[in-house]
Amino acid sequence: MAEGKKRLFKRETCTLELNELLKRAEQINHDPYYLYYVKELIVFGSYVNTQNIKIHDLDIALNLEHKCDNREFVMKKSSERVRASNKSLSFLDTIYYCYIETAKYLQNRSHILSLHDIDEYKKIKDDYGVHYGFDYEPVDIETYKL
Repeated sequence: MAEGKKRLFKRETCTLELNELLKRAEQINHDPYYLYYVKELIVFGSYVNTQNIKIHDLDIALNLEHKCDNREFVMKKSSERVRASNKSLSFLDTIYYCYIETAKYLQNRSHILSLHDIDEYKKIKDDYGVHYGFDYEPVDIETYKL
């Protein structure tokens, strides 16, 4: 889509969306269903420039981490969830299904949010990002649900 044709959002709308995103991140970190937790979110791009009244999108860098150190367990749960959903996914999407569903829950079908992996953000060397860190208390893997 051409740059001039992109939809613009009011700063207030983006702020509301950011606040909802932060709530969803806290929910993920306390819900044993999710096998990843939100370690950090970084807001960057046009939203950070407070002089912008209208914003193209809300750029968010995600840092998601495993809730447990047992990667085999996470891959097994991912495969089980793919089978239970009756989806036909590639091998990589199957392995990372729990990561993908965590990111999708954060996205919440929002047209305002533009989610990026934390490594992408680090490549652009943006020093103006606003960082949000989250606490997480590990949970015994026996408490995780299918």
